[in-house]
Amino acid sequence: MSYESQMLVKYSMPSRIEVERALLQSLLKNGGTVEEFNTGQEIVNNIADVFGLTEEQRTAFLETTYRKENRLKKSNLWNRLLFRAADSLAKDKLLSRPTETIKLTNQKEWMLTEKGYDKALKLSNISLKSKNFLQT
Repeated sequence: MSYESQMLVKYSMPSRIEVERALLQSLLKNGGTVEEFNTGQEIVNNIADVFGLTEEQRTAFLETTYRKENRLKKSNLWNRLLFRAADSLAKDKLLSRPTETIKLTNQKEWMLTEKGYDKALKLSNISLKSKNFLQT
């Protein structure tokens, strides 16, 4: 088991698949885009609230050492889990990555694709017929 997996188990974090579903639904409610997954951002906090994460879970850090520079790097476990979920959704063509979105909109952000909207609507029990009436 990898260090990251051990930390996810240690802090009883939700599974990546659960986070993917919550991320799709949150993006649907928030206009379909998010710039990044940083601590303090509303969407990050909202998804954490959906899972009822404790302060300890929200602030847990992964620590890795850069061998060449022999320095410690810390990354927030919750934000890392959100990023991994978004990356997985992008591989499934449900989200576009910031590097792809900037070519379309000149804004560097994660964005729901058409397929992503359809999946988010289905998860939210909203009919596809009402898709045209949603504000995005």
